[in-house]
Amino acid sequence: MKEVISLHVGQFGVQFGNALWELYCLEHGILPNGELQDSVIDQAGISGFYEEGINRRFSPRAVYCDLEPSVIDQVRAGEYKDLHREERLISGSEDAASNYARGRYTTGNQLFHDTAEAIRKQAEQCEQMSGFFSFHGLGGGTGSGFNSLINELISDEYCKKGMTELALFPSAQMSTSIVEPYNTVLATHATMDITNCVILVDNEAMNNLAQKQLNLEKAKYSNLNRLLSQAISATTSSIRFDSHLHSDFMDFHTNLVPFPRLHFPVLSLSPINSPEVLITDPLNTVDITTKCFDKNHRMATCTNENGLYMACCLMFRGDITTKEIHDALASLKKEVKFVDWSPTGFKIGLTYEPPITIPGSEIGKTSRSVCMLCNNSAMQTVWRNLYRKYHMMSTKGAFYHWYLSEGMDEIEFVEAGEDIRTLISDYNEVSLN
Repeated sequence: MKEVISLHVGQFGVQFGNALWELYCLEHGILPNGELQDSVIDQAGISGFYEEGINRRFSPRAVYCDLEPSVIDQVRAGEYKDLHREERLISGSEDAASNYARGRYTTGNQLFHDTAEAIRKQAEQCEQMSGFFSFHGLGGGTGSGFNSLINELISDEYCKKGMTELALFPSAQMSTSIVEPYNTVLATHATMDITNCVILVDNEAMNNLAQKQLNLEKAKYSNLNRLLSQAISATTSSIRFDSHLHSDFMDFHTNLVPFPRLHFPVLSLSPINSPEVLITDPLNTVDITTKCFDKNHRMATCTNENGLYMACCLMFRGDITTKEIHDALASLKKEVKFVDWSPTGFKIGLTYEPPITIPGSEIGKTSRSVCMLCNNSAMQTVWRNLYRKYHMMSTKGAFYHWYLSEGMDEIEFVEAGEDIRTLISDYNEVSLN
């Protein structure tokens, strides 16, 4: 089994990591203290994401890092405090103050050595490491600045390993800082040529999902993290369990990224139901697959409904037959528009291990599910909206002094803005087919 090292950076990365590893442990039969339940027979997929230690206790192949201590302190004192190794929980004493430059050039530098050492030790414990999976926000200072520093380290030291990211994109209606456009553009520019694949999600889209599908009028971030963890579990299920697709971590990049710069797929999951919704009949595979293409099931806000698909991976879980999948794809091919040069269209994965939900959570049980990762030209609207906000502030030099005082050069603002404009143009060329 090839190993994957997870990196949880900043507040979002750490808090989402709590939800994700809670679910992983449940799926693999690992208790909060790292012990394996006696009932677990199939242990084949555990070694890819967990390391076995003394007395057969398993710990995640993961590094948690945040520039301020409070969020990681909650991990140290929480229910899963004995699951994670202390040397892989790295926290500083001063946050990045929602400033990319602070996370990259000043405060972040103070924590860089410890983080690099933790990653190195993790990599040494792997027999056949496949790559890294990073989880971070783009709007904050740590998730943007410090994460870009970590990405450069991985690019330099582990250049032949894959790097996939899950990045929380700023939300128009749920913004937490006025300088989120700066942080996002600067971080995207810094990592454009060194990251293989960045799955974009945003709180606004996930909040809408929680309201409409889970009947949560006021969803908490913990609700959104558990919802998102179901989708990420689905994307990695074919790595952790027997499957016909994505048996290697690098398959993400091969199947989803036709051009190196256009590496920003969108995530969807179906079905999503509250526990109150009683499902007595077997879920129709055609229906749940079709819902993945519905904008209301996307985990990133994308206003353009006329985009063309460059690539599409569908990962099925549970009691689904290949015939059902074939029938679902046959119905979709009439509706889903691909670019002319896309050779095969859909990439399919099937894992017979059914999805699992956290007992007592806001997400209902289901015997089958489908998760979609798609690369669509409609993403240009996301970047265009971001660039518009970035340009409005940068032309006035608004808040530049916050960044320049932390050691950043003003030319970085110019180069980053031009890079995003080029990215928008790249997507536009694809949309013209």
